[in-house]
Amino acid sequence: PTVSCNDTDVAARLGAGYQFSTTWGVELAYAHLASVTSEGTTTAIAPNGAAITVPYGALIRIRGPLLAGVATIPLGEKWSVITKLGTLRLADINVLVETSGGANGSWSHIGTTRVGQYWGIGGLYDYTDTFSIRAQYEDFGRLGNAATGKFAVKTLSLGLVYTFY
Repeated sequence: PTVSCNDTDVAARLGAGYQFSTTWGVELAYAHLASVTSEGTTTAIAPNGAAITVPYGALIRIRGPLLAGVATIPLGEKWSVITKLGTLRLADINVLVETSGGANGSWSHIGTTRVGQYWGIGGLYDYTDTFSIRAQYEDFGRLGNAATGKFAVKTLSLGLVYTFY
């Protein structure tokens, strides 16, 4: 088979957290980490026994809930380093499209779920007492299955943090 695939996407996350102390906290979030598309061709055997080339496409959406413990290490009055270790439940929802000439194509759904750990590291700048800016790197490990292949999911993000008092 021949395959081409895009390998970057924009991730989105919405979450909430609680800071137990100046060092320890917890975060709960829902993330949409990627939508990956690929297309290619494979060889199939026709009813008459002849080998034919069949084009196909795949759409893989990676999303789900995240729960992490967060350690904040102050570097001064406004700057901090954050580290996190968490658990995730990400669904790889794979929609494979097999086409044999336009309207004769068929759809099949392959859904897999990965429950595992992830980690992250980043920096936090307290812009005011209530607003902070956070930059972080997170590694979600390798996802996928035999049908899609395995691929690494990592994010580099910039976000806003609002602190309630």
